[in-house]
Amino acid sequence: ETRRFGRHGTCYRGVVDMSGISFVTRGKRILVALDGSVPSKRALENALSLGRESGAKIYLIRVLGLHQEEGEPISKSGQKLLQELKKSLDQTKAEVEKQGMECETLVHIGPDIDQFIIQEAKDNHIDLIAMGTHGRSGLSGLLMGSVARKVLCRAPCPVMIIPPLLAQDG
Repeated sequence: ETRRFGRHGTCYRGVVDMSGISFVTRGKRILVALDGSVPSKRALENALSLGRESGAKIYLIRVLGLHQEEGEPISKSGQKLLQELKKSLDQTKAEVEKQGMECETLVHIGPDIDQFIIQEAKDNHIDLIAMGTHGRSGLSGLLMGSVARKVLCRAPCPVMIIPPLLAQDG
């Protein structure tokens, strides 16, 4: 099935024959987009499972979705959020490294979260992007857009998306 999603291009959805293709053997660089949500934490868990099997390097990315003009200083509240975000990311990095995997953290500030994820995937020659989705639909999904959908449709590599229902415990 082919769908057109506004100006973001065409997204293909359907069954793909994956026999003979193994992301585990090729996935030497995995980018995990974190936002503090349960689905993104489950995406990290899945990425680490794949990473252990393939000896992958893990890239953790967090984007502080603040709108600010280029060269404009970050507000005090924005600086505090950024410090907390970096601290949390450093803790996650330490946990990944305890599992014997190399890990790098990436932090960006700006409203175009999907563009930062896609650019880092290109710049770091990422083999797989792992991320969660909040599963918004209807008017809220249309107005807010879906970072996961935009990444899925424009990524330079495969994308593993963990939906909210799979992220729930139980």
